[in-house]
Amino acid sequence: MSSFFVRFVLLFVAVFAALFMLVWFYLSATTPAQAGDTQQGAQRESAMMATTPITIVSQSGQSHTFQVEWAKTMAEQRRGLMFRKNLAADHGMLFDYNPPRAITMWMKNTFLSLDMLFFDSAFRIAHIAAHTEPFSQKFIVAPGLTRYVLEVPAGTAERLGLSLGDRLELR
Repeated sequence: MSSFFVRFVLLFVAVFAALFMLVWFYLSATTPAQAGDTQQGAQRESAMMATTPITIVSQSGQSHTFQVEWAKTMAEQRRGLMFRKNLAADHGMLFDYNPPRAITMWMKNTFLSLDMLFFDSAFRIAHIAAHTEPFSQKFIVAPGLTRYVLEVPAGTAERLGLSLGDRLELR
């Protein structure tokens, strides 16, 4: 066998294994059998999660403040806003990915349509996924590395005129 063929096969196997692990992680990470991943568990936890104010400052200088639940742990990030049936216009969930990385989101078990704002390590909006489809298992992928993801009610980005380059301010 030529060394090119061996390298090609090894690369193919590595890519296939990585994709398989990614799909397996997402499918297994949100099974209802996990603690808190039920509708009642999510509602109970959302009532207990504290909120903190954050601000997005547009390039024109206009400020928009949100009260957010901060998803820092893997369990909080896996669950996100699953099973929630309402979300106030000025509320959301902030996902903290430190160090910044390639992020893939989805809407499994999510009743609400959301806008997802992806922020880079400079705290700037790098991608907006608007009006996401409830219950969809399609992957939502942001280009580049993401430090934070802010999920807010669908239509928020358009209503407030948020755009790429707007800045996230944490308190």
